[in-house]
Amino acid sequence: MRFCARIAFILVPMVSYAVLPVVAQGTLDDYKRAEKFLSGNMRHMVFPADVFPTWIEKTDRFWYRQTGPNGSQFILVDAAQNTSAPAFDHEKLAAGLSHAAHREYKATELPFDSFDFVEDGKAIRFEVETTAYTCQLSNYE
Repeated sequence: MRFCARIAFILVPMVSYAVLPVVAQGTLDDYKRAEKFLSGNMRHMVFPADVFPTWIEKTDRFWYRQTGPNGSQFILVDAAQNTSAPAFDHEKLAAGLSHAAHREYKATELPFDSFDFVEDGKAIRFEVETTAYTCQLSNYE
């Protein structure tokens, strides 16, 4: 009889836990909201998420390409002065390049990923497909 009482003492709590409703840590909506904050998904919500500096010769200045929901632009940073600004007038460059290449380009979708400052910073040189361009920053030609 004692044996049956011991088994009942062990089995009754186990069976009662098995029939209790299972309580989840969160609802499906909770998980869907949290999924937005995973690192791969946050990358599309935080701008600029990546900054890959291209240092300008032996100076304290560098540029990087900033990509956001409205396109991209090139930013020039002076680390010594703690300033940042567009590296050039993107609208004027797009217009000048469109004229030279006989093809329409938008300021937010320039067809190159990198460039070099040349002529003591008075011009930039870049390549579009297989053609090299040098743009004078004084008149954007």
